[in-house]
This record gives sequence, C-alpha cells and structure tokens, in this order.
Amino acid sequence: MRSSFSLRWLPFLLVIFTIFLAGCLQERMSPAVKNAVEAVTAAYAPDSRVAVFKIKPHLQNDSLILSGETNLPAAKQDLLQKLGEAGITYIDQIEMLPESALAGKEYGVVNVSVANIRSNPKHSAELATQAILGTGLKVYKNEGDWYYVQSPDGYLGWLDNGAFVLMDRSAYQQWLNSEKVIFTADYGLV
Repeated sequence: MRSSFSLRWLPFLLVIFTIFLAGCLQERMSPAVKNAVEAVTAAYAPDSRVAVFKIKPHLQNDSLILSGETNLPAAKQDLLQKLGEAGITYIDQIEMLPESALAGKEYGVVNVSVANIRSNPKHSAELATQAILGTGLKVYKNEGDWYYVQSPDGYLGWLDNGAFVLMDRSAYQQWLNSEKVIFTADYGLV
C-alpha cells in the first residue's frame, strides 16, 4: 500500500523538481545581461510595432547564448558592446533581418487595391495596418505564404504573398523611377 502511494505522487514531484531546477538555472544568469537587453530595447525599439528587437538570452552548458532577431544593426552592436564592457562572454546567434533566405528580394510593391497587413501570419489575425495599391514595402522574412513587411508608415506586420510583388533592390529602384498613372475616376480602363 505504501509503495502505490509513493508512485502516485512521483509525476507530481518530478514536475515540481523540474520547475525548481529551471528556476535555479535562470538565477545563474547575470542580472547585467537582462538589464543590458532591456536598456537596448528601451532605447532602440520601445514600440515593437515599428522595430524588431526580439533578443532572448539563455544559458546552455554554462554558456550565455543570445538568440533572436532584429532589424536594427546599431541596437545589436550596442547590446554586444554593453555585454563586452561588463566582461560578459556570450555566443551571438542573433539573426539580422532581412533574412538571408530572401536571396536579395527585400522589397515589394502592393498589387491589390488595399493590402491588409496582419499582426500574425494568418487571415484571422488582428489588422496591424493597411497599404494601398502601389505602396512600397520593406520585406524582412518569409513564413510559408506570408511575408513580414514594413510599410512606409513604419508599421510591421504579415502580408500574404498574393497582395504584393516581391522584388530585389534594382527592380524596386526601376519601379520607383518609372512613370506612374494616377487614376481618379470611379471606374474605367487604363
């Protein structure tokens, strides 16, 4: 009878032990690391709707790993400098956006009357902003049929691949420099 009582509590005790152990590991990380990340975030990206600075410091085999992503080279450099000045050694795994998988196609032009830019890569996600036909976009990354873009108003969000044309820098510059037609009638043909 006594052994069955002990076995019944074993899963509960394992969960408690795991939570305790995870908490102990987090406490080993220097508060200077957390403070540096928070200070750089506050200075460069206080509004996550207009700047990407998602850095997650964590310990792995007693090594500090900095992972995450940013579109702000100066913010990344400032963070690494602050950690270096504090004498903290780290492994830099921070990805700079735009991601290399885009192969240079880091620009886009909206090709629908109104493009709905979402907060997450799905049609049911909250609307972050909108862009109208012909609006230029900065493209940062791709996830399936969705692209993480920044509109000229500065807002970031996800746009499905059917709502814009993906371009490299030269194609985008060529499009910017080309003649445009402004159509003001309610309906018609151009």
